[in-house]
Amino acid sequence: VGCVEISAHAADTVYVAATRFKLADYRPYLYRTTDGGKSWQAINGDLPDGEITRVLRADPVRAGLLFVGTESGVYFSVYDGKNWLRMRGGLPVAPIYDLKLKGSDLVVATHGRSFWILDDISPLRKLQDERTAVQLVAPRDTLRTKLSWSSGTGYSKRGISYSPAFGIGAGTEAVPRADGGITRRHLDVGENPPNGAIVYYWLPESFSGSLALTFKDAQGQALNRFASEGADTPVPKRPGVKPGLNRFVWDLRHRGPSKLDPTLVVRRNKPFAEENDDVPGPSVAPGRYRVVLEAGGAALEAEFALLKDPRIKTTQQEFDEQAALLRSLYAKLSSLNDAVNKVRRIKQQLVELQARVGKGGADSKAPSDGDKALAERCKALVASLESIETVLVDVKRESPRDILRHPAGLNDTLVDLIGVVAIADEAPTAPARQVSMEIMDKVDAEIVKLDALLAGEVAGLNAALRGAGVELLGAAGA
Repeated sequence: VGCVEISAHAADTVYVAATRFKLADYRPYLYRTTDGGKSWQAINGDLPDGEITRVLRADPVRAGLLFVGTESGVYFSVYDGKNWLRMRGGLPVAPIYDLKLKGSDLVVATHGRSFWILDDISPLRKLQDERTAVQLVAPRDTLRTKLSWSSGTGYSKRGISYSPAFGIGAGTEAVPRADGGITRRHLDVGENPPNGAIVYYWLPESFSGSLALTFKDAQGQALNRFASEGADTPVPKRPGVKPGLNRFVWDLRHRGPSKLDPTLVVRRNKPFAEENDDVPGPSVAPGRYRVVLEAGGAALEAEFALLKDPRIKTTQQEFDEQAALLRSLYAKLSSLNDAVNKVRRIKQQLVELQARVGKGGADSKAPSDGDKALAERCKALVASLESIETVLVDVKRESPRDILRHPAGLNDTLVDLIGVVAIADEAPTAPARQVSMEIMDKVDAEIVKLDALLAGEVAGLNAALRGAGVELLGAAGA
């Protein structure tokens, strides 16, 4: 007898796993009693005859959910041993000597191949037997962990990366998926569990179409939304739509800030380093959250808790203070990027307009004094816009490394402040608050200048253009 397991649901229910391989008998031996040992029933079910059964564990949450470790792997049953299915995934073929259920994780100890962890067995506990409809599995309570500031910065989008974090050597390979996303294969290092809230959902065989996952706070305010189709969600973050069980990991972040439009900048050189396609927003504070699954005309909702790391002493108020300042900094970064995009669109239009009026119109005549005056106004307005742009951003930057060569823009300072405030699970320091307020005030001052420029000189130039019969500046795109 290798294992005796008492059910957490009924004291008189006991399971036994035994072997007879030393007697050249390699059949499975699994038994159950429901009357405290007075009678026993075999629960081998449809386990293969050649599987030596070394250990059996009963789930403390769902009655009838069993796990058995054999000479070659792990099997599970949701019908109290009537039927068994083999767990595959990345688990190698190896003797399983012990199993433990830690929260919602299944820990597997092998003989000679280390130990393995199945991070979340919530689907086995919560999925209904009827699989003809869309199902959403309520996420387990999630720990909010703070990884090293450099975690993930060494990953490349292609090929093999050798540094998952600053000062740590380990090989991982970016493997493209059929859906356009990337799976990271760990070559010589163990893989951590996903750093976020794990959401499982079931799609029936008849499902077709798109779906979306929306994450909300306790007040019902949407924090982030991920759709399987459309440009709003980058390909790597789109939820799957394959029939069967799907998994999505929310990184516990708000929607990211607006980005600078790369099409509005002409670079002399193309940088070798690829820029990030998606910039995440600030992390959410510990608390209660909801996920809404919209699929097949149905909207399913589940609630879960985000818990603080038990090793730290930060209070909820301190988390909330940190989250509030980060939201303000990210919002200001969005406003800055929107303003710069607006400036660059108007500049493009002014340069084109200056070229048109400088040629004297469509009849190829020499430009009139009025055309020359309009061209000069365009030139002056471009200079005024550039004076604002150069304060907000580094206009000479062509690659991320140029930050070492040119003076930083206010956007760089905002990004640095975000890093300072978010680097630890602590309330912002007084200097961080003070500098944040100062920088955000400077951004507001430049945006006020831009608004005044739009309401004054741009509006005046548009009036002059209208009088000259020239097409107006496209303020809609601006």
